[in-house]
Amino acid sequence: MKKLFKIINNYMKELKAIALKIDLDRNEYFPLLEQCRELFNDYIKWIYKNGTYNKNKIHRACYRDFIQKYPQIKVALQQTVRDMASEVCKRSKIKNKRPEKKSLSVRLNRLCFTLRGQQLTLIGQTNRHKEILHIPEYYKTIFETWTSKGAILSYSKKTKQFWLHITFENPKEPKIISQTKPEKVLGIDRGVYNPIALSNGTLTTDAKMIRRVKSDYQHLRQQLQKKGTRSAKQKLKIVSGKEKRFVLNMNHILSKQVANGPYDIFILENLKKIKKNKYHKKLNRKLMNWSFFQFERLLNYKANALGKIITKIIWSFFNN
Repeated sequence: MKKLFKIINNYMKELKAIALKIDLDRNEYFPLLEQCRELFNDYIKWIYKNGTYNKNKIHRACYRDFIQKYPQIKVALQQTVRDMASEVCKRSKIKNKRPEKKSLSVRLNRLCFTLRGQQLTLIGQTNRHKEILHIPEYYKTIFETWTSKGAILSYSKKTKQFWLHITFENPKEPKIISQTKPEKVLGIDRGVYNPIALSNGTLTTDAKMIRRVKSDYQHLRQQLQKKGTRSAKQKLKIVSGKEKRFVLNMNHILSKQVANGPYDIFILENLKKIKKNKYHKKLNRKLMNWSFFQFERLLNYKANALGKIITKIIWSFFNN
């Protein structure tokens, strides 16, 4: 029996999303977001009716009709709505239940907004909105040195406030380590019993404590689901939120400890098809009960920020 493995190098530029409150005219931008939502749903209906999510075909078929139907939405903004609808349908492969947009939000490309330092220019129905953003001290370095790649404009019905979520990209390329000593390479195995196991044999956290907390949440969730009352469903949402925050916090702790260690290259196994495999009920529940890919994503950006490398390995076996 021989082992064959394929190495996948995973180099990513560092991205950060910053959410800022902006002072917009509600009489202009609230109807604009409502029309963008209606336009999005119209694109979804056309895509499911015609069975294609090709952006060029959608543009040729819908451009003139939707320009006349939604004259208040600028062409650049209509294009972003079209692209969003196409991408949503592409992910679902036009097989699942037809998605419907309910939130008031729209994606903005570089034609829809301009950011020069702290000065923001934003597309509107008539004129472009101009505003000087109040940047927290913590994010000023990012605004001054990083490159803005896109944004999302949204409206929160709960706070009755407009938000602008801006995505920035670090222009610095990740440092490529050409000659790495074996002692600078760390293998990481993500498992069910232990969240991670390291090739150097060190344990980074109390796996027994994590299993106990997850088991307590699972038991409480089952009891609430059996009860099925309105208050039980409300409690279930609270418990679910607490569990998600616990998992996120533990993954942050684990990924930070690993990334800040004395290693330059981290080797992970490729778990892309893990959810497609079918096992017995108990093992399936354990596999789906921990976010393997969340840990990978957090480790990725922490390692790239330090100039370190993430490498994936696909293992396969064959007989002689």
